[in-house]
Amino acid sequence: MIAEKTNASVKMYLEDDIARLYKDHFRLITGVDLKSNLIENKSSVISAKEIEKCIQLLHKDYHNLGIRIFVFQNKIQALLNFLNPLGAPFCLKTIRSIFRKQLVGLNGFGVIHIYPFNYPKGYNQTIKLFILETLYHELRHAYQDEFMTCVKDSKYIDGGQPGYFAQKSERDARHFATRMMNKFHDDINNILGIKFKWETCWGRLEIYK
Repeated sequence: MIAEKTNASVKMYLEDDIARLYKDHFRLITGVDLKSNLIENKSSVISAKEIEKCIQLLHKDYHNLGIRIFVFQNKIQALLNFLNPLGAPFCLKTIRSIFRKQLVGLNGFGVIHIYPFNYPKGYNQTIKLFILETLYHELRHAYQDEFMTCVKDSKYIDGGQPGYFAQKSERDARHFATRMMNKFHDDINNILGIKFKWETCWGRLEIYK
C-alpha cells in the first residue's frame, strides 16, 4: 500500500475510489473491462507466462483481483510508469525510495509494482524467487484491500520507519508469502526451471545445495 500523511480513515476510502477510477479510465482508453489481473512484464529475468502460472497456484480469488502487475527491468521504466496515465499515481516519495534501493515492490490504487533491480545481485534463478515472494506479498495486500479490511492499518507506516514490520497488514502479507512459497515449492521450481532446494521465511531465502 502507498502511504501518505493524511487522515487515515479518509485515505482508506480515497484510495479505493481512486482504484475504481483507474479501472474506469483503463476501460475507456482500452475498451477492456479489467476484471482479471493484467501482467506487464519488462524484466528479462522472468517471463509473463511464468508469473501467470505462479499466480494460478494461489486460490482463485487471487486470479481476478483486477490488478495491473508491472515488473520492471530498470529504474527508468519504473519512473516512466509513474508518468503514464495507466500507471501508478505519481508519488515523489515512492520514486525516491526506488532510486535509493529502499523499495522492491508496492501495491496501491489497483497497481502492483515489482523492482527486481533493487534486489541483491545474484543468479537469475535466485532473483526469480525474490520476485515471486514479493509478488505474493503484494497480491496479499491487494486481497486485503478487497476481502480483509479488518487487517487494514488505520495509520499505515511506510517501510523503513519504526513500527512498519509490526503492522497487522504487513505481518499478514509476510506470513502469506512465506506460507505460499514453501507450500508450492516443487510447483514453483518446476515452473521457474529451478533445480536447487530452498526455503523462505519472512522475506529471507535459504538455499540448500
